[in-house]
Amino acid sequence: ARCHRALGFDPGVMREGGTLGQVPVSGYVKLLLMAAGVGQPDTFAEVVRGYLGDQAAPPTFQAGSNVDWPARGLFDWMGTGYQRPMELTIHRLRNAVPIVRNWKTLATEDDQLLPQRGGAFILDSDRIVLAHRDTGILGYARPDRLVKLALQADPTEAPSIEASLELVRAVATGKTPWDPKEVYLAIRTVEAQATAVPPEAVRGQWRLVYRSGPIEDEAALNLSWSGGGGYYPLKVVQSYDPPAGPGGEGRVRNTLAPGPAALFFDGPCAWTGAPNELEFTYSQWGVGFGPDATYAQETGAAWKGSAPPDKKYPLNTFIHADQDCLLVRSRTRGVAVYARVSTDPVQAALGTYERVP
Repeated sequence: ARCHRALGFDPGVMREGGTLGQVPVSGYVKLLLMAAGVGQPDTFAEVVRGYLGDQAAPPTFQAGSNVDWPARGLFDWMGTGYQRPMELTIHRLRNAVPIVRNWKTLATEDDQLLPQRGGAFILDSDRIVLAHRDTGILGYARPDRLVKLALQADPTEAPSIEASLELVRAVATGKTPWDPKEVYLAIRTVEAQATAVPPEAVRGQWRLVYRSGPIEDEAALNLSWSGGGGYYPLKVVQSYDPPAGPGGEGRVRNTLAPGPAALFFDGPCAWTGAPNELEFTYSQWGVGFGPDATYAQETGAAWKGSAPPDKKYPLNTFIHADQDCLLVRSRTRGVAVYARVSTDPVQAALGTYERVP
């Protein structure tokens, strides 16, 4: 316990210095509460990641590794090269069986120490260069990212603009399933350059590849698996046909296209006058089965001139655009990576559905 305190690790729920403070109950009760997510911000997200899989993580079971399973081929029908649904969950269950069988040997005699969390450090001689302290039972550091940082000359140095653009282009083209937190930090590096994005660079159709919610930079620097956004599992294409400059009006369309049929939302857009900011609204929605089989209806959403002056519309702030990718920050402060589908936008006209390429 003294060692854990000296290293600044989380003492756990219902312990001195931890969530809820010192409570005189069994350490097993505290551990069970933590396993249920009490005071453990990453636990629920990690449990869900085990069930649903992770496009940004390698397969859990790999031939010839110290983590293997003879029945790993059962997952191959869902694809290869990434962590498939239930793969990590089954691995965790297989790990739990021998632990439970040998609990008396493995567990500490003082059950109050069971809730303690651990961490990882990158050292340079006797100097701590980078520290990761587990935020929950499943909040441990990604080993691949930890090793990558340890091999850098300065693990705390932000990525260069060149390296950041190379990374987001690789994400957009689907070449590598990068760690979502690395993607977020790369976007932040590009965003810090505050480069002007001309309307013609935005014009066209873009497929959503990666998105995050609002993330603090400090949270993105955390090395745990969860909390950095993720790769979008559905085919969503955004069409932008922006005006040439402030004062004009263009059109946007958001299309959810899982197959021959698609749900789409259309509306007007306009530049706000602030750098790279495009406001829009969805004034109609529709379902399309092709150009001759479309059902569309007005949404009733108000637009400039018919809405209160202080109304806030959905907003995209464009961070970067090139021939491969588009980086966007939304009004809700999340960021996204889009891959270019076409340089031509759809018409986004009421009652007309143009099949997404």
